Amino acid sequence: MHKTMIIILGFIVLLFGLIFWYKLHPLQTTVTINGHTFVAKLAITENEKRKGLGGQKTLGKDHGMLFLMGEPAYHGFWMKDMKFPLDFIWFNDKTVVDITQNVPNPIGDSQPVSLKPRYPADKIFEVNAGDVARYNISIGNMMKISN
Repeated sequence: MHKTMIIILGFIVLLFGLIFWYKLHPLQTTVTINGHTFVAKLAITENEKRKGLGGQKTLGKDHGMLFLMGEPAYHGFWMKDMKFPLDFIWFNDKTVVDITQNVPNPIGDSQPVSLKPRYPADKIFEVNAGDVARYNISIGNMMKISN
């Protein structure tokens, strides 16, 4: 029984260590659209999707957050707790199906902006406001995800 307790305790320590490491080093990948490559944090779990970039003070140059939604649908997003404006790039499979540019962050007690794509999407990529225009990203562009 003593060995069993040591194994269980070791497993618990390992699990907490992995959780702590993941908090410091979130999953990320690269996303290339129209010949431009971004570093992308991944939002996979429901909690990651709910929080998104909310509360973060800035987003580095050529960085973004890629939300993996599963099935294509009219997934809704809002700018709760956002500190800076964003561009939204909506994908179905690997194709840009919609773009929402220069979405403002809420100021003071204003209600956060809510939005949905015009067409079903299974991935949403949030980047700094102005990046869509800066890199000439348009509907019909293809995305490439790399590690």
